[in-house]
Amino acid sequence: MPAQPVTVDLMVVPGLGFDEYGNRLGRGRGFYDRFLAHPEFAGIACALAFEEQVCPTIPAGPLDRRVSMLVTDAKVRRFQ
Repeated sequence: MPAQPVTVDLMVVPGLGFDEYGNRLGRGRGFYDRFLAHPEFAGIACALAFEEQVCPTIPAGPLDRRVSMLVTDAKVRRFQ
Protein backbone atom coordinates (compact mmCIF):
# COMPACT_ATOMS: atom_id res chain seq x y z
CA MET A 1 0.00 0.00 0.00
CA PRO A 2 1.49 3.38 -0.98
CA ALA A 3 2.26 5.91 1.75
CA GLN A 4 -0.26 8.67 2.22
CA PRO A 5 1.31 12.16 1.91
CA VAL A 6 -0.11 13.25 5.25
CA THR A 7 1.88 10.50 7.05
CA VAL A 8 5.28 11.40 5.56
CA ASP A 9 7.49 13.69 7.68
CA LEU A 10 10.69 13.42 5.63
CA MET A 11 11.00 12.58 1.93
CA VAL A 12 14.48 11.78 0.60
CA VAL A 13 14.35 12.99 -2.99
CA PRO A 14 16.84 11.73 -5.60
CA GLY A 15 18.28 13.82 -8.38
CA LEU A 16 20.99 13.92 -11.00
CA GLY A 17 21.81 17.57 -10.32
CA PHE A 18 20.80 20.43 -8.03
CA ASP A 19 21.17 24.20 -7.95
CA GLU A 20 21.64 26.85 -5.28
CA TYR A 21 17.86 27.47 -5.10
CA GLY A 22 16.67 23.93 -4.36
CA ASN A 23 15.74 23.01 -7.94
CA ARG A 24 16.68 19.52 -9.04
CA LEU A 25 17.16 17.59 -12.22
CA GLY A 26 15.34 14.28 -11.89
CA ARG A 27 14.85 11.49 -14.38
CA GLY A 28 11.90 13.11 -16.16
CA ARG A 29 8.92 11.07 -15.00
CA GLY A 30 7.60 13.53 -12.37
CA PHE A 31 6.88 11.00 -9.60
CA TYR A 32 8.54 13.00 -6.83
CA ASP A 33 7.21 16.33 -8.13
CA ARG A 34 3.64 14.99 -8.03
CA PHE A 35 4.10 13.63 -4.51
CA LEU A 36 5.66 16.87 -3.22
CA ALA A 37 2.87 18.92 -4.81
CA HIS A 38 0.16 16.96 -3.01
CA PRO A 39 -1.82 19.35 -0.74
CA GLU A 40 -1.56 16.98 2.25
CA PHE A 41 2.24 16.74 2.14
CA ALA A 42 3.66 19.00 4.86
CA GLY A 43 6.96 17.22 5.43
CA ILE A 44 10.53 18.12 4.52
CA ALA A 45 11.87 17.25 1.08
CA CYS A 46 15.58 16.51 1.49
CA ALA A 47 18.10 15.58 -1.20
CA LEU A 48 21.46 13.89 -0.71
CA ALA A 49 24.20 14.56 -3.24
CA PHE A 50 27.87 15.08 -3.85
CA GLU A 51 29.00 18.70 -4.08
CA GLU A 52 29.99 18.03 -7.71
CA GLN A 53 26.27 17.60 -8.51
CA VAL A 54 25.50 21.22 -7.52
CA CYS A 55 25.56 23.82 -10.30
CA PRO A 56 24.54 27.50 -10.43
CA THR A 57 21.10 26.92 -12.01
CA ILE A 58 18.87 24.06 -13.12
CA PRO A 59 16.04 24.73 -15.58
CA ALA A 60 12.72 24.39 -13.76
CA GLY A 61 9.18 24.38 -15.10
CA PRO A 62 5.88 25.19 -13.40
CA LEU A 63 5.32 21.56 -12.33
CA ASP A 64 8.79 21.11 -10.82
CA ARG A 65 9.03 21.18 -7.01
CA ARG A 66 12.06 22.35 -5.08
CA VAL A 67 13.63 20.48 -2.20
CA SER A 68 13.61 22.03 1.29
CA MET A 69 17.13 20.89 2.09
CA LEU A 70 20.19 19.71 0.18
CA VAL A 71 22.87 17.78 2.06
CA THR A 72 26.20 17.25 0.30
CA ASP A 73 29.61 16.00 1.36
CA ALA A 74 30.66 19.67 1.79
CA LYS A 75 27.68 21.44 3.39
CA VAL A 76 24.00 21.59 4.20
CA ARG A 77 21.77 24.02 2.31
CA ARG A 78 18.27 24.96 3.49
CA PHE A 79 15.73 26.59 1.18
CA GLN A 80 12.46 28.43 1.80
